[in-house]
Formats: sequence, structure tokens, C-alpha cells
Amino acid sequence: MELAIQATIVGISLGFLYGLVGLSLTVVYNSTKVINFAFGDFFMLGALLTGYFISIWNFWLTPSLIIIYILLVLLSIVVYRVLIGPLLRSGGIQSALLSTLVLGLLIGNVAGLLTRNRPIHVEPFINMAAVALGPARIQPQYFFLVGSALLFILAYWYFLHRTRWGIAFRAIGLDPEAGKIVGIRTVPMITLSFAIGGFVAAFGGSSLGVYLEYSGYIKTGNLAQSLNTIPKLL
Repeated sequence: MELAIQATIVGISLGFLYGLVGLSLTVVYNSTKVINFAFGDFFMLGALLTGYFISIWNFWLTPSLIIIYILLVLLSIVVYRVLIGPLLRSGGIQSALLSTLVLGLLIGNVAGLLTRNRPIHVEPFINMAAVALGPARIQPQYFFLVGSALLFILAYWYFLHRTRWGIAFRAIGLDPEAGKIVGIRTVPMITLSFAIGGFVAAFGGSSLGVYLEYSGYIKTGNLAQSLNTIPKLL
């Protein structure tokens, strides 16, 4: 019974983590029709930076997370402006899609070289004792991950269906040319989609590091490889 409860909670939290990965991919796909495969490596970067900021450099939690979120949002915007945007205008969707695959491989390999394939401990965000759920004891980080993922999904739904920017965002996804005709600025909308995707990847990655710490993945070897592999199971 204890094992069944623990497996259920861990499975639900991992499912919501995959949901964040899917959300980051969907946000960009809706506006560009390009699947940004590099977002899997953005999750890895979020976890890696969290480990360094909190566990190795001993920075405060809140400023560290803010810095990580800003860095990955800016990186995502730069990727669109410098790489994917020009390729969409000149080479088409296929070229942009291949560029995201190459970028993901580059980020993953560089991260592996910089970390020298060493495991990195990630401190939990919530310093609380395990919660008793029947005969099982569950780490609070799992509940934090599920609740935050639900909040992100609901906020994104509200943005799409209840705000003017969200309606314009959906219009660009359905027909960019028609959107331009009615006065919607496509480039800011697409830039916003990459910013949202980068933010979701940063949050999911920072939570992923603690999740792998509890699940045992981080102790099996290369942090960059283990964090990079799980999101790409999608």
C-alpha cells in the first residue's frame, strides 16, 4: 500500500512535469508551427543553473530563481531573433526545425563539458518534513510541482481566452497573414511566445532538478545527460 501511494504521487507529479514541457512546446508551435526541440535542453539548463546557484554558490533562493528565469527568457528570445526568425523568413519551417535540433545538441554537449559529467546536488525549495499520507511519506516538493503546474496551465488558458493579447496570439496561430491584415503585429506575438516558453522551461527545469534528486536519477551519473533525457521522452 505504501509503495502504491508513493508511486501514484510520483507518477502524477512527473505527469505534470511533462505537461510543462508540452506547454512550452505548444506555446511556440501555436505561433510559428515550429516544434522547438531545444526546449528540452532549456529545462536541463534550468535545473543545472538551479544546482549551481543554490547548492554550489549558496545564493539566496528567490534572487537565484529570478535570475535563472530572466536568463532563460532572454536566451529564448535571442534564439528566436537570431536563429529561428531569420530561418523562418528565408528557409522555411523545415530549416527552423532542424536548427532547434542542432541547438539542443549544442547546449547539451556544452553543458556536459562544463560540468565534466559530475553529479550535482540540488537543494529542495521547501525545507519541510515529509508529509504523511496514510502509510506513505511524501516529499512536499511533489505537491509544490503539481500545484505550480496547475497554476501555469490555468494562467495560460486565461491568457488565451480572456485577454486581448491572448486572442491576438490565437489569431496569429490560426492565420498569420490574416492577422497582419487586421493589424496584429506578428513579430511581438511570436517573441512573446518564446518568452513564455522560456519562462515555463526555467520553472520546470528548476523543479526538475529537485525531482530527480528525490527520484534517484541525479545519483546515477551525468547531470546534464539525465536532466536532458527525461524531457525528450516526449
